[in-house]
Amino acid sequence: MTVIDFRYTEPDKPLKKFSSEINVCVTGVFKNTRQIIQNTLSSAGYTIHSNVNSKTDFLITGDNPGSSKLNLAEKYKTKIVTRSDFQHIHNTNSTHRFLISI
Repeated sequence: MTVIDFRYTEPDKPLKKFSSEINVCVTGVFKNTRQIIQNTLSSAGYTIHSNVNSKTDFLITGDNPGSSKLNLAEKYKTKIVTRSDFQHIHNTNSTHRFLISI
């Protein structure tokens, strides 16, 4: 998958500068529990959703991601990224106050 920078924008999805404006959903199996990942993202200011909808900016995937979430992400043009890609995006964005490890 391609790493997408937060400064990247599409006509149908306006640019968002701060993590508090970014909606994420998590799917699949991870080394850490999903709850730990969601708590880490929430602590960093991201808004966590249990399902993909038209407001979801990123679908963060682990192993064996759910096909229904992937289908919805494609339908709503949500950016689909791996855990490591999202961590890289966050950690290289200068607007964040601290690094995350998910």
